[in-house]
Amino acid sequence: MSDTPSQPTELSQEEMRHRRLQRLGGLSLQGSSPPSLTPSPGTSTLPHTKTTSPEGRKATPTSSATRGDVMEVEPLPLHRQKKARSPRTTPTILTDHVIRPKAKRSYTGELARAHSLPSPSTPHSSLISLLSQIFRVSLPVTGSNGAGSKDFVPLPQLSQQLRDLGESAYVDVRDLASQLLMERIPLFHEARLDQGTTVADGPSSLPSYLADHTHSSAPSSSLAPRLTNQIAGEGAMAYLLDCYDRSLHESRSTLKVRSPEVDRAAVLSVVSQIVVSFSSLLLTDWLDPPHLQIPTSECPSLLLPHLLSHPPLPTGFLPDLILHCHTHSLPDENLLHSVFHPLLVNLQELALHANPLCDNVCDIFFAISELTSVKSEGNFRPICSLMTSDRLWLTSSDEGCHALQFQTLIGPFLSLSGLLLEWAGPTDKLHPRHTPNEALSALTETITQKLNICRNEMFKVLHSVLRCTETRSKALDFFQATLSLNSRRANLHVDRHVVSSDGFMLNLSVVMQKLCDKIKPSMVDPHYLYRPNSRLELTSSETRICCSSKWFTDTQSQLETRGVLSGQVKFPTECFLMTVHCVHLTWTTAIRHLRELRRELYQIRRNLRLGNVPSQVSQQLKGRESVLQKMVTNMEGLILEDTETLGLTMTFLCQLARWLCLQLAGPDEESPSLPLPESVPVEFAVVPEFFLEVIADFLIFAAQQEFVV
Repeated sequence: MSDTPSQPTELSQEEMRHRRLQRLGGLSLQGSSPPSLTPSPGTSTLPHTKTTSPEGRKATPTSSATRGDVMEVEPLPLHRQKKARSPRTTPTILTDHVIRPKAKRSYTGELARAHSLPSPSTPHSSLISLLSQIFRVSLPVTGSNGAGSKDFVPLPQLSQQLRDLGESAYVDVRDLASQLLMERIPLFHEARLDQGTTVADGPSSLPSYLADHTHSSAPSSSLAPRLTNQIAGEGAMAYLLDCYDRSLHESRSTLKVRSPEVDRAAVLSVVSQIVVSFSSLLLTDWLDPPHLQIPTSECPSLLLPHLLSHPPLPTGFLPDLILHCHTHSLPDENLLHSVFHPLLVNLQELALHANPLCDNVCDIFFAISELTSVKSEGNFRPICSLMTSDRLWLTSSDEGCHALQFQTLIGPFLSLSGLLLEWAGPTDKLHPRHTPNEALSALTETITQKLNICRNEMFKVLHSVLRCTETRSKALDFFQATLSLNSRRANLHVDRHVVSSDGFMLNLSVVMQKLCDKIKPSMVDPHYLYRPNSRLELTSSETRICCSSKWFTDTQSQLETRGVLSGQVKFPTECFLMTVHCVHLTWTTAIRHLRELRRELYQIRRNLRLGNVPSQVSQQLKGRESVLQKMVTNMEGLILEDTETLGLTMTFLCQLARWLCLQLAGPDEESPSLPLPESVPVEFAVVPEFFLEVIADFLIFAAQQEFVV
């Protein structure tokens, strides 16, 4: 180009646009294009060419040489140059529960269009180039675009087919991507076998979640291949997730520059579908070598570490995987059950052995909440349906409260307790005997914060189950079984070994009160208390406010004759009245347990002060006094200083009081007025006494403690 520019050749906007599109030609896809995925923001890596790359040269003004020269020296737009040259900062994702920094995945790259597009080429070579970038493989037609990079893996079989047959080596994009992955995935197993993984160094090199679930009792002959297969599977799973993420970033770049030869979004959509499909096969062991196939029940799910890690799974991968497994099946195998049931069991085991101070305890609850939130057509939620149809959803009544709390799918999540008497998992450093008094208050505050986060996630889980029409009755069955088995908690003397723990009941009470947040008192049908098949399981001998057993039975018969009790029961009625029962069984017993601890502590201190015990017994009493003091401080902190739970309970009890007032006013009045009716309305007379007792007990307890709600 000469130093003295000549008169420039003028081009119309349409001609410049046409020339630019020809110069920046892309890929082509033949056949029908599937619906494209919704792209998410991110980065992408595309091959370098010297056509439009801004690096290594400066933009020069156009001259009158030729129209081709005009296109040759045309630089990238200014905003793309800035994105290509300025370092990227790590954005922060704000969610409804915690702020998580979004870290980069295992590959690097700038924004897609800050780098150059592939040079003008045939659709076949451009397609191979794009797939090579996404899957990080080296194929013969990719030229210098990654063939020599150590991150690109050669595929000899597919490369030979492409050399010999060209475009005839595959039918379409789906077939080509499938052939590519069928050759790439087994390389992870071959690499592990070549390294010679031994049993001795296997578990120590694994993450804690895998090492904890490794069956140490298994014979060495079965442990070695299982560890080899597990580690190889984890590598393959991470690889597929990165491929899915790269396809999303390429979809992002497709929105900025469109190719005249191909619908890139359709290509990338097919690639994402293939990655999801192969992920489901990998999670069901269909891609494992025959001599290494191990039952999935003996190893943690390959999804578990990625579901609990930071950064989380690529945007859209989990919903795509769930919906794919829901709509597809394998021969003689339920794909959804095969993929996600092991994962649910793994999460259940982690929750069972967790305590509020574990590092990843909240991640366990985030994971189960994310799984149950995915829905397909309408409000149907596949994971909710999978959970409620499993035999672990609900145990038989003969197995008791212990089985319901610790052996069901949902019970261990509700069993997370901050009470030191009920602590699960390692407690050496946090046991009352080892925790200093001055550190116990701060410890209790941390526990309370994590408990409230986990309770909120459990509310989301059960809310999802209830929103799905097909699973709603199963959730109500779980509530009913829990209340029925814990009915003994209302007794004056309770054997803690035959009822659920205080922590379990407190968590369930909070969740059920949140479910009643939008239920108005006028929506609750008082005649539900007469129904013989009520989920409250109230007997005719239940003590009621103002009626005898005979009067109740006679009135119930009259209502059945009139058909009042034959209508369909609505969800607000069942949920509200069962929550009243749950709050009664929870708070009445928890308050009683706290008072018993205080009374025992007072008696021990009184005996020590009077000095009427032998010296040997005195030393034992002093040790017991120290433990009791820490237990009382811990329980008071979790109950009296948890203003969120106290406020929630107070709000619900106010709603209960309003409902009782409506029954006192009678069916023809909107609100009670003085003087009250001379005859007690039937709706108010049959209300169980514990509806009033729970309000009275909580208000008396609140007045004695002087806490502020």
